Amino acid sequence: MPYLQLCSADPNVPSPLVPNETRVFVQSAANIVLGMAKQLRRKVIAGKLSHRQAVLMLTKLCLELCGTYTHDPFEPHTGAVMYGVPQRLTCKELNAFLSERGSEQGLSLAREVLPYVYDLSGSPQESFMGPALFGPSYLGGLELCEFVANKPLELNARERASINYRTITPDFQLLGYRSVVEYLGEIHSEGDNPRIDHRRSLDYQTLGVREFSFWYEDVSTINSFMISAARIVSVMEQFDGPKARRRFCRLTNDPAFRERQRVLFAVFRPWLRGLPGSLPA
Repeated sequence: MPYLQLCSADPNVPSPLVPNETRVFVQSAANIVLGMAKQLRRKVIAGKLSHRQAVLMLTKLCLELCGTYTHDPFEPHTGAVMYGVPQRLTCKELNAFLSERGSEQGLSLAREVLPYVYDLSGSPQESFMGPALFGPSYLGGLELCEFVANKPLELNARERASINYRTITPDFQLLGYRSVVEYLGEIHSEGDNPRIDHRRSLDYQTLGVREFSFWYEDVSTINSFMISAARIVSVMEQFDGPKARRRFCRLTNDPAFRERQRVLFAVFRPWLRGLPGSLPA
């Protein structure tokens, strides 16, 4: 089993995780996924978690490990998040690792989450947006459409020559709808980022691409999230007719779906205690 040596992200600042004159080794990211899957499976068998909660919790972990951010290991729910860290695991590597395993406990659960994991998620909120907007309804997602995450738009030479940037990489592309979703965290209000975002929005307009930009306030509660999602559905109606709206309304009015949605929020927003379906503290 491969291990990695734990080091401080800043060589000039000692890590509190590594005692002086000590070397600490940890499992590889893929082994961490499988180890967590085993723990979650035991909790499901013991009746401490539902299978749905276990799938969502493991999906959340995989999105972080395949992303470019990391939670505070001491306070993962309320501590600071570090952004812009190197990607520790890719979806391709995780898929290959799980494909090579035998019949270990937790393996089926780990394989079950693979379709919901994507590379290069830049923040916990971005990791939440993917499952919430595009994940399957049985896990509490709206399953709006097929999507790709964090992939550059495919542009021809004429299109590249007409915009400010040589490449544009949306958080999410809505396949078949000429639309993208961008999550704007707090950093987007700092420094030169508002101007950069404005230039990118102008590029989307030049390309004829509809941009949906959401701040935390737009998706912080189930009600605000559903209002924001309805904006996307309105554009989908222009392509698909009324069936997109009918399906959205059907989910909105389905108590069983709303309960599954509350579980999804509780897993990805663990600090929001008191939600029906919340996980135990």
